[in-house]
Amino acid sequence: MIIVAIGNTKLSDKIKNATENTNRVFFDESQTLDQFIKESLSAVSLFGDVYTFTVQGITTEEFINSFTKYKNEFSDIKNNFIFYIPSLTKKVEDTCKGIDVIFVKDENKKEKEFPKVFNLADAYINHDKKKAYAIFCEIINEGGIPEEILGTLIWQLKQILNIYNIQNNKLSPDDFGMKPYTFSKTKSALLKKENTEENILNDYKELVLIYHRGHNGIISIQNGLEKFILERV
Repeated sequence: MIIVAIGNTKLSDKIKNATENTNRVFFDESQTLDQFIKESLSAVSLFGDVYTFTVQGITTEEFINSFTKYKNEFSDIKNNFIFYIPSLTKKVEDTCKGIDVIFVKDENKKEKEFPKVFNLADAYINHDKKKAYAIFCEIINEGGIPEEILGTLIWQLKQILNIYNIQNNKLSPDDFGMKPYTFSKTKSALLKKENTEENILNDYKELVLIYHRGHNGIISIQNGLEKFILERV
């Protein structure tokens, strides 16, 4: 099953039930999207279990390029893939043509409604520990998935590091697929004195470490995130 979810649309109960008891693996940007997809397509469980690979924090163009590259392999898969992309364009539809892809989009969702996980990311960037922790607890109590919180925070930090890269090397936001609103909003995070390039990079490395330690069974990702918020926000 291949799901392409637009924005942060909530998945239907049918899709959630189909992926609930599978081994979940999240793209964490410690490798390129191409590397993640290539390894995921060849993943086979010794016990015949099904994997669900979830990719967040990518641009629509990145999805198109990588999906096109591995389109033949996507035509015959036994595992699940869930891609979250910013927008559904004709080019996306053309790219997926011929492959059994389920597009998920909430037609009734208001433009200004943002999932709580993004409110958490904003609280983190603004170093509002009390607010960040309160939102974190709300998300968990409402059945939110710790890996999705982790993925969003990693994506947020990667965007800030991209801003530093743009400034340091005189590059263009287009080089990173950043739209004007995303660029402007992310750049404002640099106004906080705590958000130095060194601090952001250290936090990014810490979150990636939480991801790997969590998936290796060393720690609970939820506990790792809670500790991160209480100690580093």
